[in-house]
Amino acid sequence: MSAFLAACRCQPTPFTPVCLVSPFGFAPKAREVLSRVGLEGLSRDPRLASEVSIDAAAWLGLDAVVLASDPQALVAALRPEGARPPEGDDRADPASFDVDRLPAELDVEGSLPHLIEAVRRARASLGGRLPLVSVTTAPFSLLLAVLRGEGRASAFAADRGAWGAAMGRLVEASARLLGAQIDAGLDAVLLRDDAIVSLTPSEYAVLVQPFARSLVERVGARVPTLHLTPAPLPLLREVRRSGVDGVTLGHDVALGPAWRALVEDGPLAIHGNLDPSLLRGPLAELLEQAERLVDAVAAQRGHIFGWGGEPPLEASPEAMRALVERVHDASQRTNPARPSVLPPRV
Repeated sequence: MSAFLAACRCQPTPFTPVCLVSPFGFAPKAREVLSRVGLEGLSRDPRLASEVSIDAAAWLGLDAVVLASDPQALVAALRPEGARPPEGDDRADPASFDVDRLPAELDVEGSLPHLIEAVRRARASLGGRLPLVSVTTAPFSLLLAVLRGEGRASAFAADRGAWGAAMGRLVEASARLLGAQIDAGLDAVLLRDDAIVSLTPSEYAVLVQPFARSLVERVGARVPTLHLTPAPLPLLREVRRSGVDGVTLGHDVALGPAWRALVEDGPLAIHGNLDPSLLRGPLAELLEQAERLVDAVAAQRGHIFGWGGEPPLEASPEAMRALVERVHDASQRTNPARPSVLPPRV
């Protein structure tokens, strides 16, 4: 088993695996392709998406290949044309949204074949050398994207029957897409749910958690699932009760104490949480802070190194590459019991 997948399951690893969620802008070849065709164009070309994703992981020395894909692709496949409120209008009448116009059984092979074919191509190229990961928008954030507005969704949530029906259909659509990608060779899922930061823990528990749990139960039985969006610790406690294998911590929380608080109910992988603003400073400080973070949780199982926020687009690819190498080296030095095994190169 790869170090990344072992860490997702809180199993021993020979080094701390590194997973950067959007590495395409930080590897020279991938950056050039992305600037030329954009993320949507890249996502629609399975051959190019596969090649760029693998190239970025190989150049940076990452421990998982994150598949390049457009998060708006599933939104576009789900959004009924007649349900669009005017641009910028969050106050549109929620009654105008007809839940029945959301597809009850989305034909993912017919509407999103490029997202599945990209997985097949990447898996064929990778063999078993590195795990393949997909970033997927979770049902709550999907619903806000389909409704086009947080205010509109808040009004819609007042009708719990309609809310449950809509969220149920989005869970079904997400499960179908991820199921097809897993069949094609996907190894893990990163669930992105940026919209939950607007909720209190109790709101999340009522409006989102039952549906998040339903999706995780269907997908997590086959591959590890990690919750990608950093959130306040009380909210993350509710997120972990959805059954995910891990969560992402923001850079503004202390990694050690937060981890101890989150594992009170059992093992949990932690992704993050280096401050991405360090990329704007001296390389020596970036590497020193990364090594300190690795040292702080050296005895823990399940740490996946990554950012605790969005890295600046102007960040140096060479700095990113040096960072990954330092994390691998430091994590082996801080835990002498780990065998000296470096990650496989693609």
